[in-house]
Amino acid sequence: MQRYMVWVAAGLLLGVPFILPLVWFLVLPGLAVFLYGIETAEDERERLLGGISVGTIKAMCALVTIWHVYPMVAFGLGPSLGQLILIGIFWILFSVSIGSGYLLLSWSRSYVYARSWFLMLFPLGVVIADGVGSLGYSLFTLGPGNGVNLSYSFGYVGLALADSELLITLARWGGVYTLSCVAGVIAVLLYVVYVRRYTTSAIVGGASLLALVIATNWLTPPFAPIGEDVVVVETYFDSVMRAQSTAEFTWSLTLRASVEAALRQPEQTVVLPEDSRFTDLFSSPERALAWIRTTRGDKPVRLIDSARTTLRDGRVVLRAYIYDTETNAVYTTDKQYLVPIGEYIPYLHQPIVNVLSRFTSQSVLGASQYQPGPHTTYSDPSIGLPPILFCLESVSPFGVKQALDTNPGSFIVHPTSHSWFHRHTFFWPNLNRMLKVQAVWNQVPIVSAGNMNPSLLYLPDGTIMTTAPLARGPYWSIKRYSF
Repeated sequence: MQRYMVWVAAGLLLGVPFILPLVWFLVLPGLAVFLYGIETAEDERERLLGGISVGTIKAMCALVTIWHVYPMVAFGLGPSLGQLILIGIFWILFSVSIGSGYLLLSWSRSYVYARSWFLMLFPLGVVIADGVGSLGYSLFTLGPGNGVNLSYSFGYVGLALADSELLITLARWGGVYTLSCVAGVIAVLLYVVYVRRYTTSAIVGGASLLALVIATNWLTPPFAPIGEDVVVVETYFDSVMRAQSTAEFTWSLTLRASVEAALRQPEQTVVLPEDSRFTDLFSSPERALAWIRTTRGDKPVRLIDSARTTLRDGRVVLRAYIYDTETNAVYTTDKQYLVPIGEYIPYLHQPIVNVLSRFTSQSVLGASQYQPGPHTTYSDPSIGLPPILFCLESVSPFGVKQALDTNPGSFIVHPTSHSWFHRHTFFWPNLNRMLKVQAVWNQVPIVSAGNMNPSLLYLPDGTIMTTAPLARGPYWSIKRYSF
């Protein structure tokens, strides 16, 4: 039992920073304690059990926000003990699938016989372990909405380092992967100083890392504004409000009022939160474009909406509509990375959801049938439309890079909605880290427009900015970002 407490301590040190961002630095001794546990393990069985324990505890802390979906009003469910048990089961299973990467890292020590080689490879092993955890999660959530991938980055060690003003600049060399590797290097240095007493090696390694940090900060220029002005609409429609009988009427009035207020501003780009469904207020996207053109007047504008869309073949996708009054055209692109349970039902989860549907006032399967859409590139890339990063697509370390490769642009638009979550205490800080790291890595500003979450601007120097609303109304406000 005393030996096992080493592994528990490592898991907690690695996990707590994802609950309390102020103690982000605890991941560094956490990795060092994990390394100590690997090196002093009595046998391969202990390494296997210890590795999965560390990875699972870390992931449980990173995914603790899952409890904020309770009660699941979106599925027509009120508070109940059975619902708490169900959420708890998913929480543990998700965490175990993500923790599998740390089992692999710990287990690999049995096959690297030279301690010096394992210490040198440990930072790379941390990066691989995080990636294997993403792979395990994708296999557990495999379904019609997602294939096998390395996208889910909740709990990546490097994300904690994004809260360090000095270390965040290292993300320029490889995003969260570089930060995870750096965390592994610091952990090895801590281990060799306090356990192996290799002071000289630690001094050389520490000096080299410090030189890299100083050089990167010195070479990184301050962000130079690119001359963009964007108006974002914030809305406040939570799952409780949307479940009310008057929700659709209130939503339509609110949405129209907020868009009218945004179009009165002089900025050329207006962004709505994810799945705002402004398009649904009209009989067709062309009618919506005509209304925007009439309301706006002579000044050109691009309004970016997204909505649940049923294609001719019956598939349901989440589609972004970019209304451009200057070219008098509507451009579209579809969400590719979907949210398990919320937007599609994974194959392994379908039996559970079938049982759950018997106790709800609406069909869970019917509400969660999205698929990745066929549209990824704009029909006319020459006009310079901003790439769109849909809500949870930001959890992929390559989300922004893929968006820029698909539709190059000078800034990223990030429509989001967190209406499922009744509280956001642990959710927002971790998503902010992901977006901050990607903005630095790709050297591109990211403008976020949220429903039930604040709209923010993420700059390439690691700064996160907010601003006071220009106007407010019931369930909405609008903000301007200039960068």
